[in-house]
Amino acid sequence: DLLKLEAILEEDTNLPEPDVDIHAKFHDAIVKLSGNNLLIQLYNSIRAEISVQRKRYQKWPPDELRKFAKQHEDILHMIEQRDPDKARSFMQEHIINGLQMTLETEESVDPASLNALKD
Repeated sequence: DLLKLEAILEEDTNLPEPDVDIHAKFHDAIVKLSGNNLLIQLYNSIRAEISVQRKRYQKWPPDELRKFAKQHEDILHMIEQRDPDKARSFMQEHIINGLQMTLETEESVDPASLNALKD
């Protein structure tokens, strides 16, 4: 299972620019590998909306996408270390960072939305 996740991340590092679809592939694999049926069902029920939101990542500067991809490596490292608490913490931070960057790259951003993320 870890080799599958590593292979997914390796695909991205071999590209000249980050690929949003590889980010999706990594998240999909983690959910599937969790073996948690409730999580899998929940994730599948919101997959279409997640795909729509990920399209917004294409507006991000490439260096920000690379930082985002690096967070995937950090999450995988915590999984490899069998540290679920840190993996969860890293994943939560990753999701918040993604939301914050998405809001910052939108044409009209409500500053209160950004402040709410930090609280």
